[in-house]
Amino acid sequence: MVRKDIRLINRLCLNLVLYLFNQSTKSNQMAELIMSEGTVVPNADVSTLKKMQKLVQGYIEFVYLADGKILVVNEDGRGNPFFRLNVKASEIAGQDIVGDAILMEKHEIN
Repeated sequence: MVRKDIRLINRLCLNLVLYLFNQSTKSNQMAELIMSEGTVVPNADVSTLKKMQKLVQGYIEFVYLADGKILVVNEDGRGNPFFRLNVKASEIAGQDIVGDAILMEKHEIN
């Protein structure tokens, strides 16, 4: 009887550790660069304003999403004739997004 209890406790502890690991991994997900041609680049470096501006090719603007995430886009994207519609980012935002965009969690903003 004691052995079964110990096995059950060990199994519960292992499940708890795996659950906590999965939760911490989810909160540490990195930003994704969604390029206008459809390519998604994981782990985009958004550690500084300059790096975000480089990724979207200009001044940035935040689009706040219903799920709590943020889409970082080029502030002047719609007025730039060289940028094209970003279909994936537009679907996520529920509005037209032009040019490359960064999908990120709020906690990634410094």
